[in-house]
Amino acid sequence: MPQPTTRARPTGHPGYSETLPRDPKSAATARRLVRVAVSDFSHVLPELCTPKDDEEGGRGLALVTGLATKWGTEKKPWGKIVWAELEGRR
Repeated sequence: MPQPTTRARPTGHPGYSETLPRDPKSAATARRLVRVAVSDFSHVLPELCTPKDDEEGGRGLALVTGLATKWGTEKKPWGKIVWAELEGRR
């Protein structure tokens, strides 16, 4: 039986890490579902927008909305966490 694990690994940017939680209800679910989360110190929540063709930013949330089965935000005293769940093909 798989044990719940959390593995954080440091990356190049100070204060940033990737956490890979593993607490699947079944092995089949673990192979199909990926949860991605990013955090920052801003309290401003993300908003879906339509950028102009010559703008460099503003497309991230549109990509998340198109690819994720669900996504959301968690407000924290120090900022926020934005998460998305991506489901693979069965």
